[in-house]
Amino acid sequence: MTDKESTPKSKKRVVGINTAIALIIVVVLLAAVLGYSMYYYTAEINSKNNTLSSTNNELNSKNSTIQSLNLQINTLNSEISSLNNQITNLKAQLNTSNGTIQSLNSEISSLNNQITNLKAQLNTSNGTIQSLNLQINTLNSEISSLNNQITNLNAQLNTSNSTIANLQEILSLSGTTVEINGQTISQPAGYYTYWTLSIPYAGYIVVEVLSSTSTNTYAIVSWSSYGVNYSDSVTVGSSGTVNFPVLPSSNVVVGVGNSDLIIGATETVTILYYY
Repeated sequence: MTDKESTPKSKKRVVGINTAIALIIVVVLLAAVLGYSMYYYTAEINSKNNTLSSTNNELNSKNSTIQSLNLQINTLNSEISSLNNQITNLKAQLNTSNGTIQSLNSEISSLNNQITNLKAQLNTSNGTIQSLNLQINTLNSEISSLNNQITNLNAQLNTSNSTIANLQEILSLSGTTVEINGQTISQPAGYYTYWTLSIPYAGYIVVEVLSSTSTNTYAIVSWSSYGVNYSDSVTVGSSGTVNFPVLPSSNVVVGVGNSDLIIGATETVTILYYY
């Protein structure tokens, strides 16, 4: 009886111990898991905190950047507003310019038409000018030829006028040539000094004895022409002038001498030819 009653109690004790051990193991395992979990989550929390701090720093930096960019955006918006105003003004000016350009294009078109017309007129004028230049060249050639004829005729006229003047001088005996001008000569007694002249026209010769050392001084002229033989001598004394007629001849002899018997003479003589 007693042995039967003690067996269940012993089993209960064994079960309780096993349960306690199991609980302890469970508690230890839970404590270990909890410790590991606490370590893991603490490390994770620290990592997240670090990440959060870095993120906050980066966020602060981004916020600063955003503020700076906002300032830039505001500035750019102001510039854009100003540029839009400028664009509006420029568009208004462009519209005005377009109107001006259209007006100028119309004027240019009108001017181009005028230029075309003027070019056509110019071409016509150039043709007329070429034709007139040909006429001018022809007329210039004729004028040159006429000028040459006039030059030749003037030369002939001058020659004729000179001939007429000479002939008029001859007719009026107004032409004069100085053959001998104040020449001093000397010769022995009874001799004379002579000069041979070529006389182209009828006229007269004037012998002027300006001075002589003899009172027996004379002048003599001789020539032959057209079948006429002429010789004449005139005494002039110590000075004097005598005229001799003359016809055209290439051998007119004019002399001045003395008729002294012993002493020679010295004379100063001028001979003129009038025709």
